[in-house]
Amino acid sequence: MPAPLLLAPLAAGGISAILVHAIRWVFLAHVASFVVRAFAVLGLAYFTNEYLLEPVLALINSNLTGMPGDLADWMDAFGFDNVISILVSAHSIAAVKRLFLGKAPA
Repeated sequence: MPAPLLLAPLAAGGISAILVHAIRWVFLAHVASFVVRAFAVLGLAYFTNEYLLEPVLALINSNLTGMPGDLADWMDAFGFDNVISILVSAHSIAAVKRLFLGKAPA
């Protein structure tokens, strides 16, 4: 924070005005950081869903069309498609997180 921004309230109201002004700046900085993080997470979620998850699931579904009908019924009964969707989603989000944020998943 620049000095003139802190010294201007001193003439108006003293130390309490400086503290209120400083707390407001700190609060706004934290809110701005939260908003940026929220948009980054939403952007990563949209990107992984739109450009990674759906094409990969379409590829997997197209490769599974040649299997016997009984096996397909059993896989559908046990929710195998949901398991594949969850696993592909988790791995793709971890890869995109590593790619864009430079962090390994925890």
